[in-house]
Amino acid sequence: MSYSQGVIWENFSKDGLPSLTDAQRPIKPASYDLYHINPDALVQKLEGAVDRFSGGASIAVDFPIGNDQFETFNVYDAGAMESQLMTDFPDIHSYYGYSSTSLNKIYFTITPQGFRGVITGESILYMDPFSKVTPDDIMVYNRRDLVRTDLSFECHTDELVNNANMPEISEFQTKAFRDRAFRTYEIAIAATSEYTSYHDDGNAANGDARQMLLRLL
Repeated sequence: MSYSQGVIWENFSKDGLPSLTDAQRPIKPASYDLYHINPDALVQKLEGAVDRFSGGASIAVDFPIGNDQFETFNVYDAGAMESQLMTDFPDIHSYYGYSSTSLNKIYFTITPQGFRGVITGESILYMDPFSKVTPDDIMVYNRRDLVRTDLSFECHTDELVNNANMPEISEFQTKAFRDRAFRTYEIAIAATSEYTSYHDDGNAANGDARQMLLRLL
C-alpha cells in the first residue's frame, strides 16, 4: 500500500480481508477498528525523541482510540533499553506518551514485526497487527472485546518456597517501594517453547522477548 507523504494512520475497511489460519492470526478480538500504519513515517516523526526522564520536550503524535476517534499524546523515548541493546537491535523502538486532555497514557513499540501498543487510563485499549503476515494493518480494540480461549490454564511450577519459613521483610526493604523513586533493574527472561512458537517468524534478530517486555514498561 502507498501512503500519503507524512501520513501515519489511514482508515482501512475490513471488507476483502484475506482468509488466514489461526497461526497467522492468533489475536481475534470480537470488535475492533482497523487502520493502516506507516511505521517509517512514525519513526521519522519521533526521530530525536528524548528520554521520558530527561526533562526535555515531548513530541505530539495522534493515535487512534477507537470509534474513528484520535487522541494527541505527548511522546518520549521510553528509555527501556540500555545502550548496548539499542546498538544490537537498532530496529526496535520503544516509546511512552501521555494525553494532555485525559488520563490516558500510551506505551508502544515499533519493530520489524510491526507496531504494538497499549493505552491505559479511562479504559484499556490494545493496538496489535491484524495478523503476522499483515504487520502494518493495526487493530485497535478494548480489552473487554478480547476473545479468550476456553482452554484452562494450569501452572506447573513447583511450590518450592514455604511461606511459613520466609524471612520477614525489613522496614528498609519496604521503604524502597514507598519512596516513589525511579530505579533501573536488570531482568532475565526465560521463555517456554509455547511462547516462542507463538511469536516465531524465523527471524531471531527481532528480539521478541524484548518487544513484549518493552510493551509492559
